[in-house]
Amino acid sequence: MAGPFRLAEALGALSLATDLGAGQPPESALGATVLAVRMGRSLGLSEAELAETYYASVTRFVGCSSTAMEGAQFAVGHDRALNYALSMCDWTDPDAVEASLERHLTYEVSEGERRSAIQAIRAAVPMIPDLAGVHCAQALALVSGLSLPEGVARLLGHMYARWDGKIAGASGEAIPLAARVIALAVSAELYRRVGGVASVVEMARLRAGAQYDPRLCALLERDATHLFAGFGANSIWGLYLDSEPGTARMLDTAGMRKTAQAFADFADHKSGWLLGHSRRVAGLALRGAEALRIAGAEREDLYLAALVHDVGRAGVANGTWDKPGSLTAIEVRQAQSHSYQTESVLSLATAFASVRDIAAAAHERIDGSGYHRGTRGHDPRAGLLAAADVYDALTHDRPWRAAYDAARAADLLLAETKAGRLHREAARAILDTAGHGRRASQQVYPAGLSSREAEILVLLARGASTKAIADALGISPKTADHHVQRVYEKTGARGRPAAALYALRHGFVPE
Repeated sequence: MAGPFRLAEALGALSLATDLGAGQPPESALGATVLAVRMGRSLGLSEAELAETYYASVTRFVGCSSTAMEGAQFAVGHDRALNYALSMCDWTDPDAVEASLERHLTYEVSEGERRSAIQAIRAAVPMIPDLAGVHCAQALALVSGLSLPEGVARLLGHMYARWDGKIAGASGEAIPLAARVIALAVSAELYRRVGGVASVVEMARLRAGAQYDPRLCALLERDATHLFAGFGANSIWGLYLDSEPGTARMLDTAGMRKTAQAFADFADHKSGWLLGHSRRVAGLALRGAEALRIAGAEREDLYLAALVHDVGRAGVANGTWDKPGSLTAIEVRQAQSHSYQTESVLSLATAFASVRDIAAAAHERIDGSGYHRGTRGHDPRAGLLAAADVYDALTHDRPWRAAYDAARAADLLLAETKAGRLHREAARAILDTAGHGRRASQQVYPAGLSSREAEILVLLARGASTKAIADALGISPKTADHHVQRVYEKTGARGRPAAALYALRHGFVPE
């Protein structure tokens, strides 16, 4: 890996993944970012303010994976369709929400199931602002370690604020101008893709003074053709890079690691069953590479590839990832498509040129039985990644089975090598460096949590109900509920997304 690389490139790639998670067309976030910077220039924002606008816009939806499990439960498994439907309407208006759901919610279920889901979502409209708050919290957490302009965090905290104050928080002129610009630019780019500039102008007229700042809506109406100049059927990647205000921000090796870790955490928040998976796999793969004496630059590429290898999961509905039983043939193909999506997300950024093929080969097998390309005899680094991915999956719970103990997982991993599917030396290296002990039981936990409460926090983070927690720990539902309330009281978390974020940030999910 040779650097340094542009931060804008790396975050542009991440935005392609957030487009997947938000159920939006590819490069929607890039288009909104270009539009937001152009609007900001028209309004006289300084170069420093424009830089904040640029980076806040491109990371705008990085928190969308945090409520994917809850969205899927409402939307018959289709969290991405729900996200898109809500993006295309004023979600403080139940009638508008219902109409958008009628147009965009999946038809892959029976009409009765679909109608029930739509009515349940309509009834839950008052809860949407709380979920939006979770999105903002996760976005702030994921970008906190990146080399972004100082004001980006402040803007991300206002991404769902409304001009008319219909949701809690700032309203009107109290919302930072750049945040108002970004919010309108996001909707405008979505409407442009659906119905062209005329559709954007109509949306701006209807929502002026309500959801959006009327002055910004007037600017969009007046100058839409100019503001969207160069937008078209071709990729907007070049326009996006050219729009970065000021001097391009660059990443060194440490910066690339932090950025790749943001990819990992975004991907793993897609499902409570996956929390910490990408970081654990990266750690296993890195230690395995050291054991096999893989050179420094190649070893670094492997580590980065392992961190980002699952980012394409955002493009598959949670109804597939969280299904407790066997997948149908169609669901299997949908699940397998995530490695192709990973490759697509990484394809435009030169920052990931040396890691893209390794990351996309995480599920390939040396006998050609893997996916998505079905290649044989791949790079030994991809062999390490594949073995690390399998080992971590085997040693952690999944919706359809409990985790295997370390000895059984090792046997299963070695069976894959004997069958000619996994690289023998790679699998041995992963097992040698994995260590089969568990975290010491006598541990001091933050927030004064007991060891039992720490167990319950992890179960909550993974989406377990109170009854499921009781069954897993062999206690009564009443006792489990008591522990759950104590966990919420001590951590300040309310609901699974907040518990998941707390668990990840405080080390309850092992890396």
